[in-house]
Amino acid sequence: MVALSNPYSDRAAQVKLELCDQGGQVTHTTNIEIRPRASRLSNLQQLFQVDTLPEGYLKVTSDIPIQGFEVVGYSGESLVSMWGTAGERRRALTLPYFFVGAGGDTQVRLINLEDFEVTARFSFRLDLDGGTFERELKIPAKGLLVQNIGALLGLPTDQSNTGQIQVVTTANNGREEIYGRVVGVACYTANSQKAAATVHLAPRASRGYVLPALLQSAEQGYFTALSLVNAGAGFNVVEMQAMDDQGNLLGEHSILLAPGGHVIDLLDGLEFFGSQFRQTTGHLRIRSTAPLFASALIGNRNMDFLWGAGLIRTDGE
Repeated sequence: MVALSNPYSDRAAQVKLELCDQGGQVTHTTNIEIRPRASRLSNLQQLFQVDTLPEGYLKVTSDIPIQGFEVVGYSGESLVSMWGTAGERRRALTLPYFFVGAGGDTQVRLINLEDFEVTARFSFRLDLDGGTFERELKIPAKGLLVQNIGALLGLPTDQSNTGQIQVVTTANNGREEIYGRVVGVACYTANSQKAAATVHLAPRASRGYVLPALLQSAEQGYFTALSLVNAGAGFNVVEMQAMDDQGNLLGEHSILLAPGGHVIDLLDGLEFFGSQFRQTTGHLRIRSTAPLFASALIGNRNMDFLWGAGLIRTDGE
């Protein structure tokens, strides 16, 4: 399913939708109109009049700016949602957290928006022993790279490994070496793919975030996992405030991250608010003295569901 919205009050949006296969070739095309201040929710199979959708991606172009997101059924067990993104030419994309093993995996999906091949250089750092790995893969022009991290690194499936990823994409446009314009999303699966969630790879860090939903209760079995990576060259002081749904401060905590430092824990873990922390309403505010990458996952301890809770940047960039 794809949902598209026209925020303008005085203009209809003329929208072109293209189904692209993994190699970047357009397989199906259709056009729709979205009236002013209206939205459109469509089943892609019905929209393109096809029985099955091939591995690939959806490209949406419009004569005026619009917004949209996609909802995808994953392995018949879970639904995941992804916001549409226009992409930008940046030095790197960062995923603050990945996990592999013990019934779970992380799949990275990168779309090359360029008209030429792009080289994706993956840098991995494991949390357990600080080990680092480098891998290099090619993405064809307009192509989609789909890569499971466990298989790429050859990590064992019977034990858990976590870490962070940075992807630098470079290309030659025929005149010079440039950074490639690439968008990326990570799909987490857990409990043998019964639960799934997506998080976008971040093109830039921020000094402030808001997590608009909190769900942390040992008694009810819910958790919020937070991952932070210091993107600055110096030490970074990170301040967190847990607010209830009336805007009252319920808890606060500060941590110090070394250059390149990475911390991940549940909100009731020792790294954050501690074992007495309970909150199932409200939001979390994060502020730091230097740029920071952050991601959050919400789920339950049985891993019946998983949600890539979207952190909202608040530094105005």
